[in-house]
Amino acid sequence: MANNTQAKANIAAMQRLLFGTASKEELKPGDFVEGEGIFLCQLTKDRQGQSLSKAFNVFAAPADLVDNFGKKTFTHLEAEKNVREVKNFYGHDGSNMVSFWEATVRDDYNGGWLIPPLFLLCGADEGEREIQKDNLLKHQDSGAFKGTFVTRDHGEDFPLWYWSSTMRAYCLHTVRFSDGAKGVEKSNVYRLSCRPVRLVPTR
Repeated sequence: MANNTQAKANIAAMQRLLFGTASKEELKPGDFVEGEGIFLCQLTKDRQGQSLSKAFNVFAAPADLVDNFGKKTFTHLEAEKNVREVKNFYGHDGSNMVSFWEATVRDDYNGGWLIPPLFLLCGADEGEREIQKDNLLKHQDSGAFKGTFVTRDHGEDFPLWYWSSTMRAYCLHTVRFSDGAKGVEKSNVYRLSCRPVRLVPTR
């Protein structure tokens, strides 16, 4: 009964967020919203810190990316392909946007899954500046996120590490969720985990 009450409260808060009658504090990081995903934060600024033309609620998938054969670790090239082609993954298809930031400015972005940039993974940008208070690493044990990230090595590739979409030269930034360590890896060598996110514009 308590879970049903909370779910209804989350849906009501989401409806108020979408239609501009509530503050973002009504939904907390880790709150599961049916049909949307797990709420992480609101995104209002671009990578230069300038205000976006519209704000977005950021939702993460309730589980890591998995392909049609049950594989859960990918090179970045494989992760990009799978995120782009995935169908009905927790109710939503993948996005064909070239980048995360393209999705924030394109009118034809339809809320599909994306690989998150570094700051949504761990709160920091490429220069190690902390720019995002609410991020997946920080909230990996919050609410519906709890127990859904790989934090113990089980011997298959490098599942403790998660891909970001943030590039450095010809590599991609990565984060290890067991301890928050950061790295950079080539896009076609190591197989890591991937937690897709999606953007829902506020109105």
